[in-house]
Amino acid sequence: MDKNFDGTAGGAQIVGMDVGDEVPEFLQNILGSFGLSRGEKGELIKDYLGVSNLKDVTRAYKRYPYTFKMAVSNALEDLSARAKAIKKTSDPEGAPISCALDDGGGAFEDAVFGGEFDLDGETVRAVIESTSPNQQGIMGPGGLFGGNYSLFSVYTKKEYGAVSSNIFEIVDGFIDTKNPLKGKIIDIDGNEVEFGDFDWDDIAVPDFFKTEAEDNMIWPITHYDKMKAAGLRIPRGLILEGTRGMGKTLLSRIIANKVKGSGTFIRAKPSDVQRLGWDYVFEIARTLEPCILYIEDIDTLTPSKQKLGGLIDSVGDPFLTDALDYIDGTEERGNVLILASTNVPDAVDLGVIDRPGRIDRRLIFDPNNLKDFGTEWKENVFEIHLRGHRLEGNLNASKLAVMIGGQPYTGSHINELIHTATLEAIRSLNVDDASVEMMENIVLTEDNFRNARDRVERILKRTFGTPEVF
Repeated sequence: MDKNFDGTAGGAQIVGMDVGDEVPEFLQNILGSFGLSRGEKGELIKDYLGVSNLKDVTRAYKRYPYTFKMAVSNALEDLSARAKAIKKTSDPEGAPISCALDDGGGAFEDAVFGGEFDLDGETVRAVIESTSPNQQGIMGPGGLFGGNYSLFSVYTKKEYGAVSSNIFEIVDGFIDTKNPLKGKIIDIDGNEVEFGDFDWDDIAVPDFFKTEAEDNMIWPITHYDKMKAAGLRIPRGLILEGTRGMGKTLLSRIIANKVKGSGTFIRAKPSDVQRLGWDYVFEIARTLEPCILYIEDIDTLTPSKQKLGGLIDSVGDPFLTDALDYIDGTEERGNVLILASTNVPDAVDLGVIDRPGRIDRRLIFDPNNLKDFGTEWKENVFEIHLRGHRLEGNLNASKLAVMIGGQPYTGSHINELIHTATLEAIRSLNVDDASVEMMENIVLTEDNFRNARDRVERILKRTFGTPEVF
């Protein structure tokens, strides 16, 4: 290996830090698909630590979910500041280093960062290595390679072993107390998700839906200590099920906004779970507790016997078994609450997952249930969606709710009804001749809604497929 450390070594860029140099963000230093081989890495570590045999080196190892790339990166910046700024030199035992490593076979992408660290009043020369499994979907945001920190190691001389473990304490401190992901709404990759400023006045649901959401999702995060002090069992989870367009996604966003700051809300798509596996998903969730793990379209992960034609026993499915190990608590999941949703509850083997001790609450969004989603509910939906619209005379949300009566309207259908009524009003004004000002001051009439109802209910008949309901 070329040991001229003021240039390149085996294809890896070695970065020296002069006194006064601004230490670059760690992620910026490790991008690139070519670098040292695994063997050359060993030579680099030996030379840098000043040992002739790797047996004289202590390797401490930990693993972090790659969603912590921000926290670990911040920790490495802290360690960079602790590293002595030694003037660049050709001496391999001189300047701090940062380089990319390539296994050649595409199995791993490594990054090495080295320096003399001031830890507890002692100076320790160490090399820090991060390694990311090269799997589709686990690549860092800055490029195809690096930046995920799935594996994290520290190499030092054996006599430094005890002190160098403090490097992990620094990283742990950022993970536990300074993690920038905690208290936020994120996806499973650690990217912050914007859910809008939705609150209870933005959704029409039966009162007991709000009660169940608060009791089983929100309070266990925002008032955990109080619930424990009252001797309450912390709930395990909640399923939102039913027809599309009834507010399941909106309710999940309201829950996320309510717990934001007190706990983390993690959104996981079925493709994320299938890609990463339940073990890794729950590893992420546990290290961000208290948190809510929101799994969309859970029906794709927990198929019923009926859906599989009776050929496969869903209880015996290994993928589902792994999930139940955590949901049951066989594998300790910590203060992680499960929020799941499905648009096709018939495709879910609910007998497996929706019992006390697993996911023990269900909220069913069913437009055919006129007790919970009848005229009063429709009136509330109209009031929300009519914001910004003008109605004629004595026309109001109550009259419009009565107009559509016992039809199985979803919230989306009601929104579509208002949209279509507006189009009817525009048509009556002759859109070619109307001004923008006229459009801004348009007034919706009862006739507009009646005409719109005839159009929308054709959609309803196609959706629900039972003409006798009408």
